[in-house]
Amino acid sequence: MRVKTHWILFSLCLFLTLFSPAFLPAIRLIPFTAFLAYIMTKNDLKAAICYGFLCGLIMDFFSSDLRLGCYSLIYILATIFIYGQKWLILHDKLFSIALHTFVLSIFLSIATWAVKSLVSPKGLFSFIDLLKETLVLSMFDALFAFICITAPEKLYKILRKKGIHFKFLKGL
Repeated sequence: MRVKTHWILFSLCLFLTLFSPAFLPAIRLIPFTAFLAYIMTKNDLKAAICYGFLCGLIMDFFSSDLRLGCYSLIYILATIFIYGQKWLILHDKLFSIALHTFVLSIFLSIATWAVKSLVSPKGLFSFIDLLKETLVLSMFDALFAFICITAPEKLYKILRKKGIHFKFLKGL
């Protein structure tokens, strides 16, 4: 029942995309990076590209800083590039999705920054903003991935080994 897990995680990421600016205005999360990292570890490239397009399209609809289609293109290119490099990241089993999210978030931040710099006539972006966007905020995305994906999965496996079963998680 992997598809059910995909949509639960997708719904959580969509909720955070919509409401994280209200709850955490200082931290600009890219919640779909955790979802895409999870998808890349569980699915093939074609499915990852489809999910990347879907996430980019949602980001296009809910953001006004770039033209329609830019986020979709950025997410598809990031998915193709990072999917090809995933064998470098997936050696560590405990932190693999968080590390994958960190790398994907850095790539998406740099690509988005580059497109915004090309489109913006004023040149409002500085090197300090780029460092903050790529390193600091990508760490928050990786922390989100660890807390929302890796930790519950490990906790569920530990509880299942101890004989504790949850009926509402039976299909996951």
